[in-house]
Amino acid sequence: MVLDFNMLIKDVRQSGWWQSNKAFLVSVGGKILTSTVPEKRESLGAGGNPLERKTVKEMKTNTYGTILGVGHPPKEASGFYKLQEAHGTW
Repeated sequence: MVLDFNMLIKDVRQSGWWQSNKAFLVSVGGKILTSTVPEKRESLGAGGNPLERKTVKEMKTNTYGTILGVGHPPKEASGFYKLQEAHGTW
């Protein structure tokens, strides 16, 4: 089965909290398989973004989670959910 990533996250985009328009499908090691951002990047956190780096670290040990960025309230938050399988041509 082939599923368009944008279709997969369609309901998330339509929700009221969706503001950044950044979503990634990544491997457990952080390799970006596909995303909604226009620039091509190899992996999450490779540019030194501390929130992305912490997200990749948490993904290695947890099935799901939410990580808050700096500030109170934080300017950014990251959430993840580990899929059991993700078949496709990456």
